Amino acid sequence: MTSVAIPDSVTNIDFEAFEYCDTLTNVTFGVGVASIGSGAFTFCSSLMTITANPNNPAFTTVNGVLFDKNQTTLIQCPQTLAGNYIIPDSVTDIATQAFYDCAGLTNVTIGNGVITMGSGAFQYCTALTGLIIPDGVTTISGAFTYCSGLASVTIGKGVTSIGDEAFFNCTGLTNVTIPTNVTSIESQAFWNCTSLPGIAIPGSVTNIGADAFLNCPRLASVTIPGNVVSVGAEAFVSCLGLTNLTIGNGVASIGANAFASCPRLNSVLIPQSVTSIGSAPFIACSGLTAITVDASNVNYSSADGVLFDKNQKTLIEWPGGRGGSCTIPNGVTNIGADAFESCVNLTNVTIGTGATGIGAGAFAGCSNLTAVYIGAGVTVIGDSAFAGCPNLTAVYFSGNAPSLFVEAFGDQAGITVYYLPGTRGWPAKFGGIPTALWHLPSPMILTFEPNFGAQTKYFGFTVSWATNIPVVVEACTNLASPIWSTVASLTLANGSAYFVDRQWTNYPVRFYRLRSP
Repeated sequence: MTSVAIPDSVTNIDFEAFEYCDTLTNVTFGVGVASIGSGAFTFCSSLMTITANPNNPAFTTVNGVLFDKNQTTLIQCPQTLAGNYIIPDSVTDIATQAFYDCAGLTNVTIGNGVITMGSGAFQYCTALTGLIIPDGVTTISGAFTYCSGLASVTIGKGVTSIGDEAFFNCTGLTNVTIPTNVTSIESQAFWNCTSLPGIAIPGSVTNIGADAFLNCPRLASVTIPGNVVSVGAEAFVSCLGLTNLTIGNGVASIGANAFASCPRLNSVLIPQSVTSIGSAPFIACSGLTAITVDASNVNYSSADGVLFDKNQKTLIEWPGGRGGSCTIPNGVTNIGADAFESCVNLTNVTIGTGATGIGAGAFAGCSNLTAVYIGAGVTVIGDSAFAGCPNLTAVYFSGNAPSLFVEAFGDQAGITVYYLPGTRGWPAKFGGIPTALWHLPSPMILTFEPNFGAQTKYFGFTVSWATNIPVVVEACTNLASPIWSTVASLTLANGSAYFVDRQWTNYPVRFYRLRSP
């Protein structure tokens, strides 16, 4: 089909009515058409003219371009339009997908009367190189997506919001001027603008949306003004060239993974104003060695470059550039989701006795992690906590078997879970991983057991070491000048035995130690 003549009897051309008619070159319609649905002529790659009957009371055609009768709305430009085009000053509204895929269009002069531009208005105008958006426009949302040749944009002073996907995938964009009236940069506004070398975010901006600058690898320096209240999730993910980040004092919220996969970022200062931080904001920042929090911040803190909550009970994020060993202090009670994810230089971890939970994905992607020592307090391990750790061979548990999400270790082979004799709940396989006894170099008392300490008629504890090895329990009453005496000899069948002292109440204080016979 190359040509269509729509008779006067037709009153409506519906939504996407001629979509993908790619051999259609011209359309004429009569006086009866009163409404035309969105996208009625999209993907008509050969369309040259859309002609309305001159007597049609609702629509008119000027040089093959379709307008409403008063030429205040530009409805559809034929896809074959090439070269330069001037939008008349009478136009106040550029309709959704009005210039969709006009791949030969090199320059558009937007009339001073334009106030709104519909989503996808210039989508896939790949030859368009420069734009000046007039001052009457207040919001841009999805208007210039996939304009890969667009290099320079001047945004008018009337724009207050750079909306969702405004310049989505404009891979050739090198220069953007954002006026001082803009208060919001919304979700995916500059997504995959791979040539953008810098962006000046004016102090008027209060919100940066999710994925706003995702995969802008040439951004080297970003200053987030103090008026910004929220930095959305994944806002600056994969900004591979980002080396300098300044977060203004005033920013209240930093979303999850906000600055993930920025490998050249080496240090970050979180200001006093931040009250909310999503999970792993700097995940996979392989060059990051320190996350510092302003000492006046009442919600968060840092120690040795590691991000914690204020009381240092929850470890939120370990800098991705740190290598070697990590010992988590006993005061930490929770290891947050993704806290160590993609810390590729980490080789082994010791989790202190205070931790009760290991969050989902906490150590996922730690590709050089070989061994983990888990304190006796851990009662739950989250989903995928140790997934993607191909060099992990041993996980040592000091306590009873915790609750475990099925995918905690992913589908990795070659790992062995080791547990202490005398601890409980250990099957032959734990989360699909084979288990084995953990033979310590010396005997130890399991202080976390519920039957540790004073019982109804005795004082008791479990001794753990190695199978069928004898152990002597000694006691004294004064550590300053100790005189140790043997109170029991135990044989550790299956690696453990329970010691009972029924005489302990006969002493004001009593201390115990273990030794080999």
